[in-house]
Amino acid sequence: MSPSPRLSADARLVVLARGLRAFGFGFAFVLMAVYLSDQGLSPVQIGSLLTANGVGAVVAMGLAARFGDRWGRRRVLRLSAAAMIAFGLVMAFAPAYPWLMLVMLAAPLPAGSADQGGFTVIEPAFLAQIVRPQWRNRAYASYSAIGGLAGAWGALAAGLPALIGARTAFSGTDVTRAMFLGFAALAALVFALVTRLSPAVEVSGPTQTRAFLAPHSRGLMAKFAGTQALDAFSGGFAGEAIVTLWLHLHFDLGLEVLGPFFAVAHLLSAASQWSAGALADRIGHIRTMVFTQLPANLMMGALVFVPNVGTALGLLAGRSLLATMDVPARQAFTAAVVPPSERTAASGVVNVTRSLAASGSPAAAGWVMQAFALSAPFVVTAGLR
Repeated sequence: MSPSPRLSADARLVVLARGLRAFGFGFAFVLMAVYLSDQGLSPVQIGSLLTANGVGAVVAMGLAARFGDRWGRRRVLRLSAAAMIAFGLVMAFAPAYPWLMLVMLAAPLPAGSADQGGFTVIEPAFLAQIVRPQWRNRAYASYSAIGGLAGAWGALAAGLPALIGARTAFSGTDVTRAMFLGFAALAALVFALVTRLSPAVEVSGPTQTRAFLAPHSRGLMAKFAGTQALDAFSGGFAGEAIVTLWLHLHFDLGLEVLGPFFAVAHLLSAASQWSAGALADRIGHIRTMVFTQLPANLMMGALVFVPNVGTALGLLAGRSLLATMDVPARQAFTAAVVPPSERTAASGVVNVTRSLAASGSPAAAGWVMQAFALSAPFVVTAGLR
């Protein structure tokens, strides 16, 4: 497939599917922690569910990285969309802990508007095929920003249960269940979109099976993945669901406040990601990742000392402006430093390592919140990073 500075029909389908997923993820993760807390689940149980989801995502990404090109990229994307459908249906009709545990192990549900599972391995590898190298940073920035914008609208939609519940005979819980059913419908649309992808998105030529990565790439990715593992492990203590739970329990904020706030947070994140490509062109991928994360993590650590909810929301908004600028830089760096035939594998190494490192963080965060203080996970995040 010849590179082009413009998106092909396949790329437009992928970007549209990315936006639909981000919209669904945007409201699902805001609703989930509060919804499950109201259903009687403890912080430890909610944290264990998030950990189960992370473990399932690690398995899915590992399989996609190792066998995705051989099995077919479109098939991996369809399976990932099917797992999303299952998550929405279980949340809507059977939000009991055992069923939730099963579906969390299978569903590629991320924290916020990002991706997990097969999507995050396959799509970045595919995107690198359709743009020229000099456009790559901007392409990844646009791909991430679209997810952020759609996630913002999704987070805003998370306020609907409180809004509709206050004005109709339906309870907020009923509306929340309906929204998870809507999540399943969005996932079905994603399934339809990835089904329409052409064979051009697959790897051209015979798939290499002699090695996961060439020796030089393996060493480089091992070093890079090590730094990403620590970043992801610490970040798991301050994921969107944990922050939502903290705001709900510490300040008694409801969805009518949390939804609009996270919409603003996603908009700030998307705005910063648009500029991340230009920043990476100017100062490089690594400096972009480092110089944006330092102030973001200082803001997270400062949450321990906030005197009121306004200060807390201000710090979280500032963090949102910086915290995800490393995402397009990381994706572009991974695609740039390995040969095209190894991009799926390299993407898998980085993302599997990140998810594996982060998989234990939510359960640990729930335990830390319950055993020490509600804001204790943020100290861990800031300290490790």
